[in-house]
Amino acid sequence: MSLYTINKVANTFLDKLQEEGYKGMLYSSKNYLEKIWYPTKHETWLAQYNTKATYKGVYSIWQMSSVGRVNGIKGDVDIDIMYEK
Repeated sequence: MSLYTINKVANTFLDKLQEEGYKGMLYSSKNYLEKIWYPTKHETWLAQYNTKATYKGVYSIWQMSSVGRVNGIKGDVDIDIMYEK
């Protein structure tokens, strides 16, 4: 698929979710956000494993790690930060 088609499919899917009463987000790495995805009217969930997010675009959630720990859960958990609007 072309980059245009990939973006069109993703936005069509997110639009359909919204029509059905759900809230979808574009979840992507910094690299893909900079090189693959076009700006979208839907919110973005940035996956960038680092101590500081360096992505310059707008995002609502930042997934900063996939190796967090939570008492009572065996194994790794994601660490995400959600920003208020």
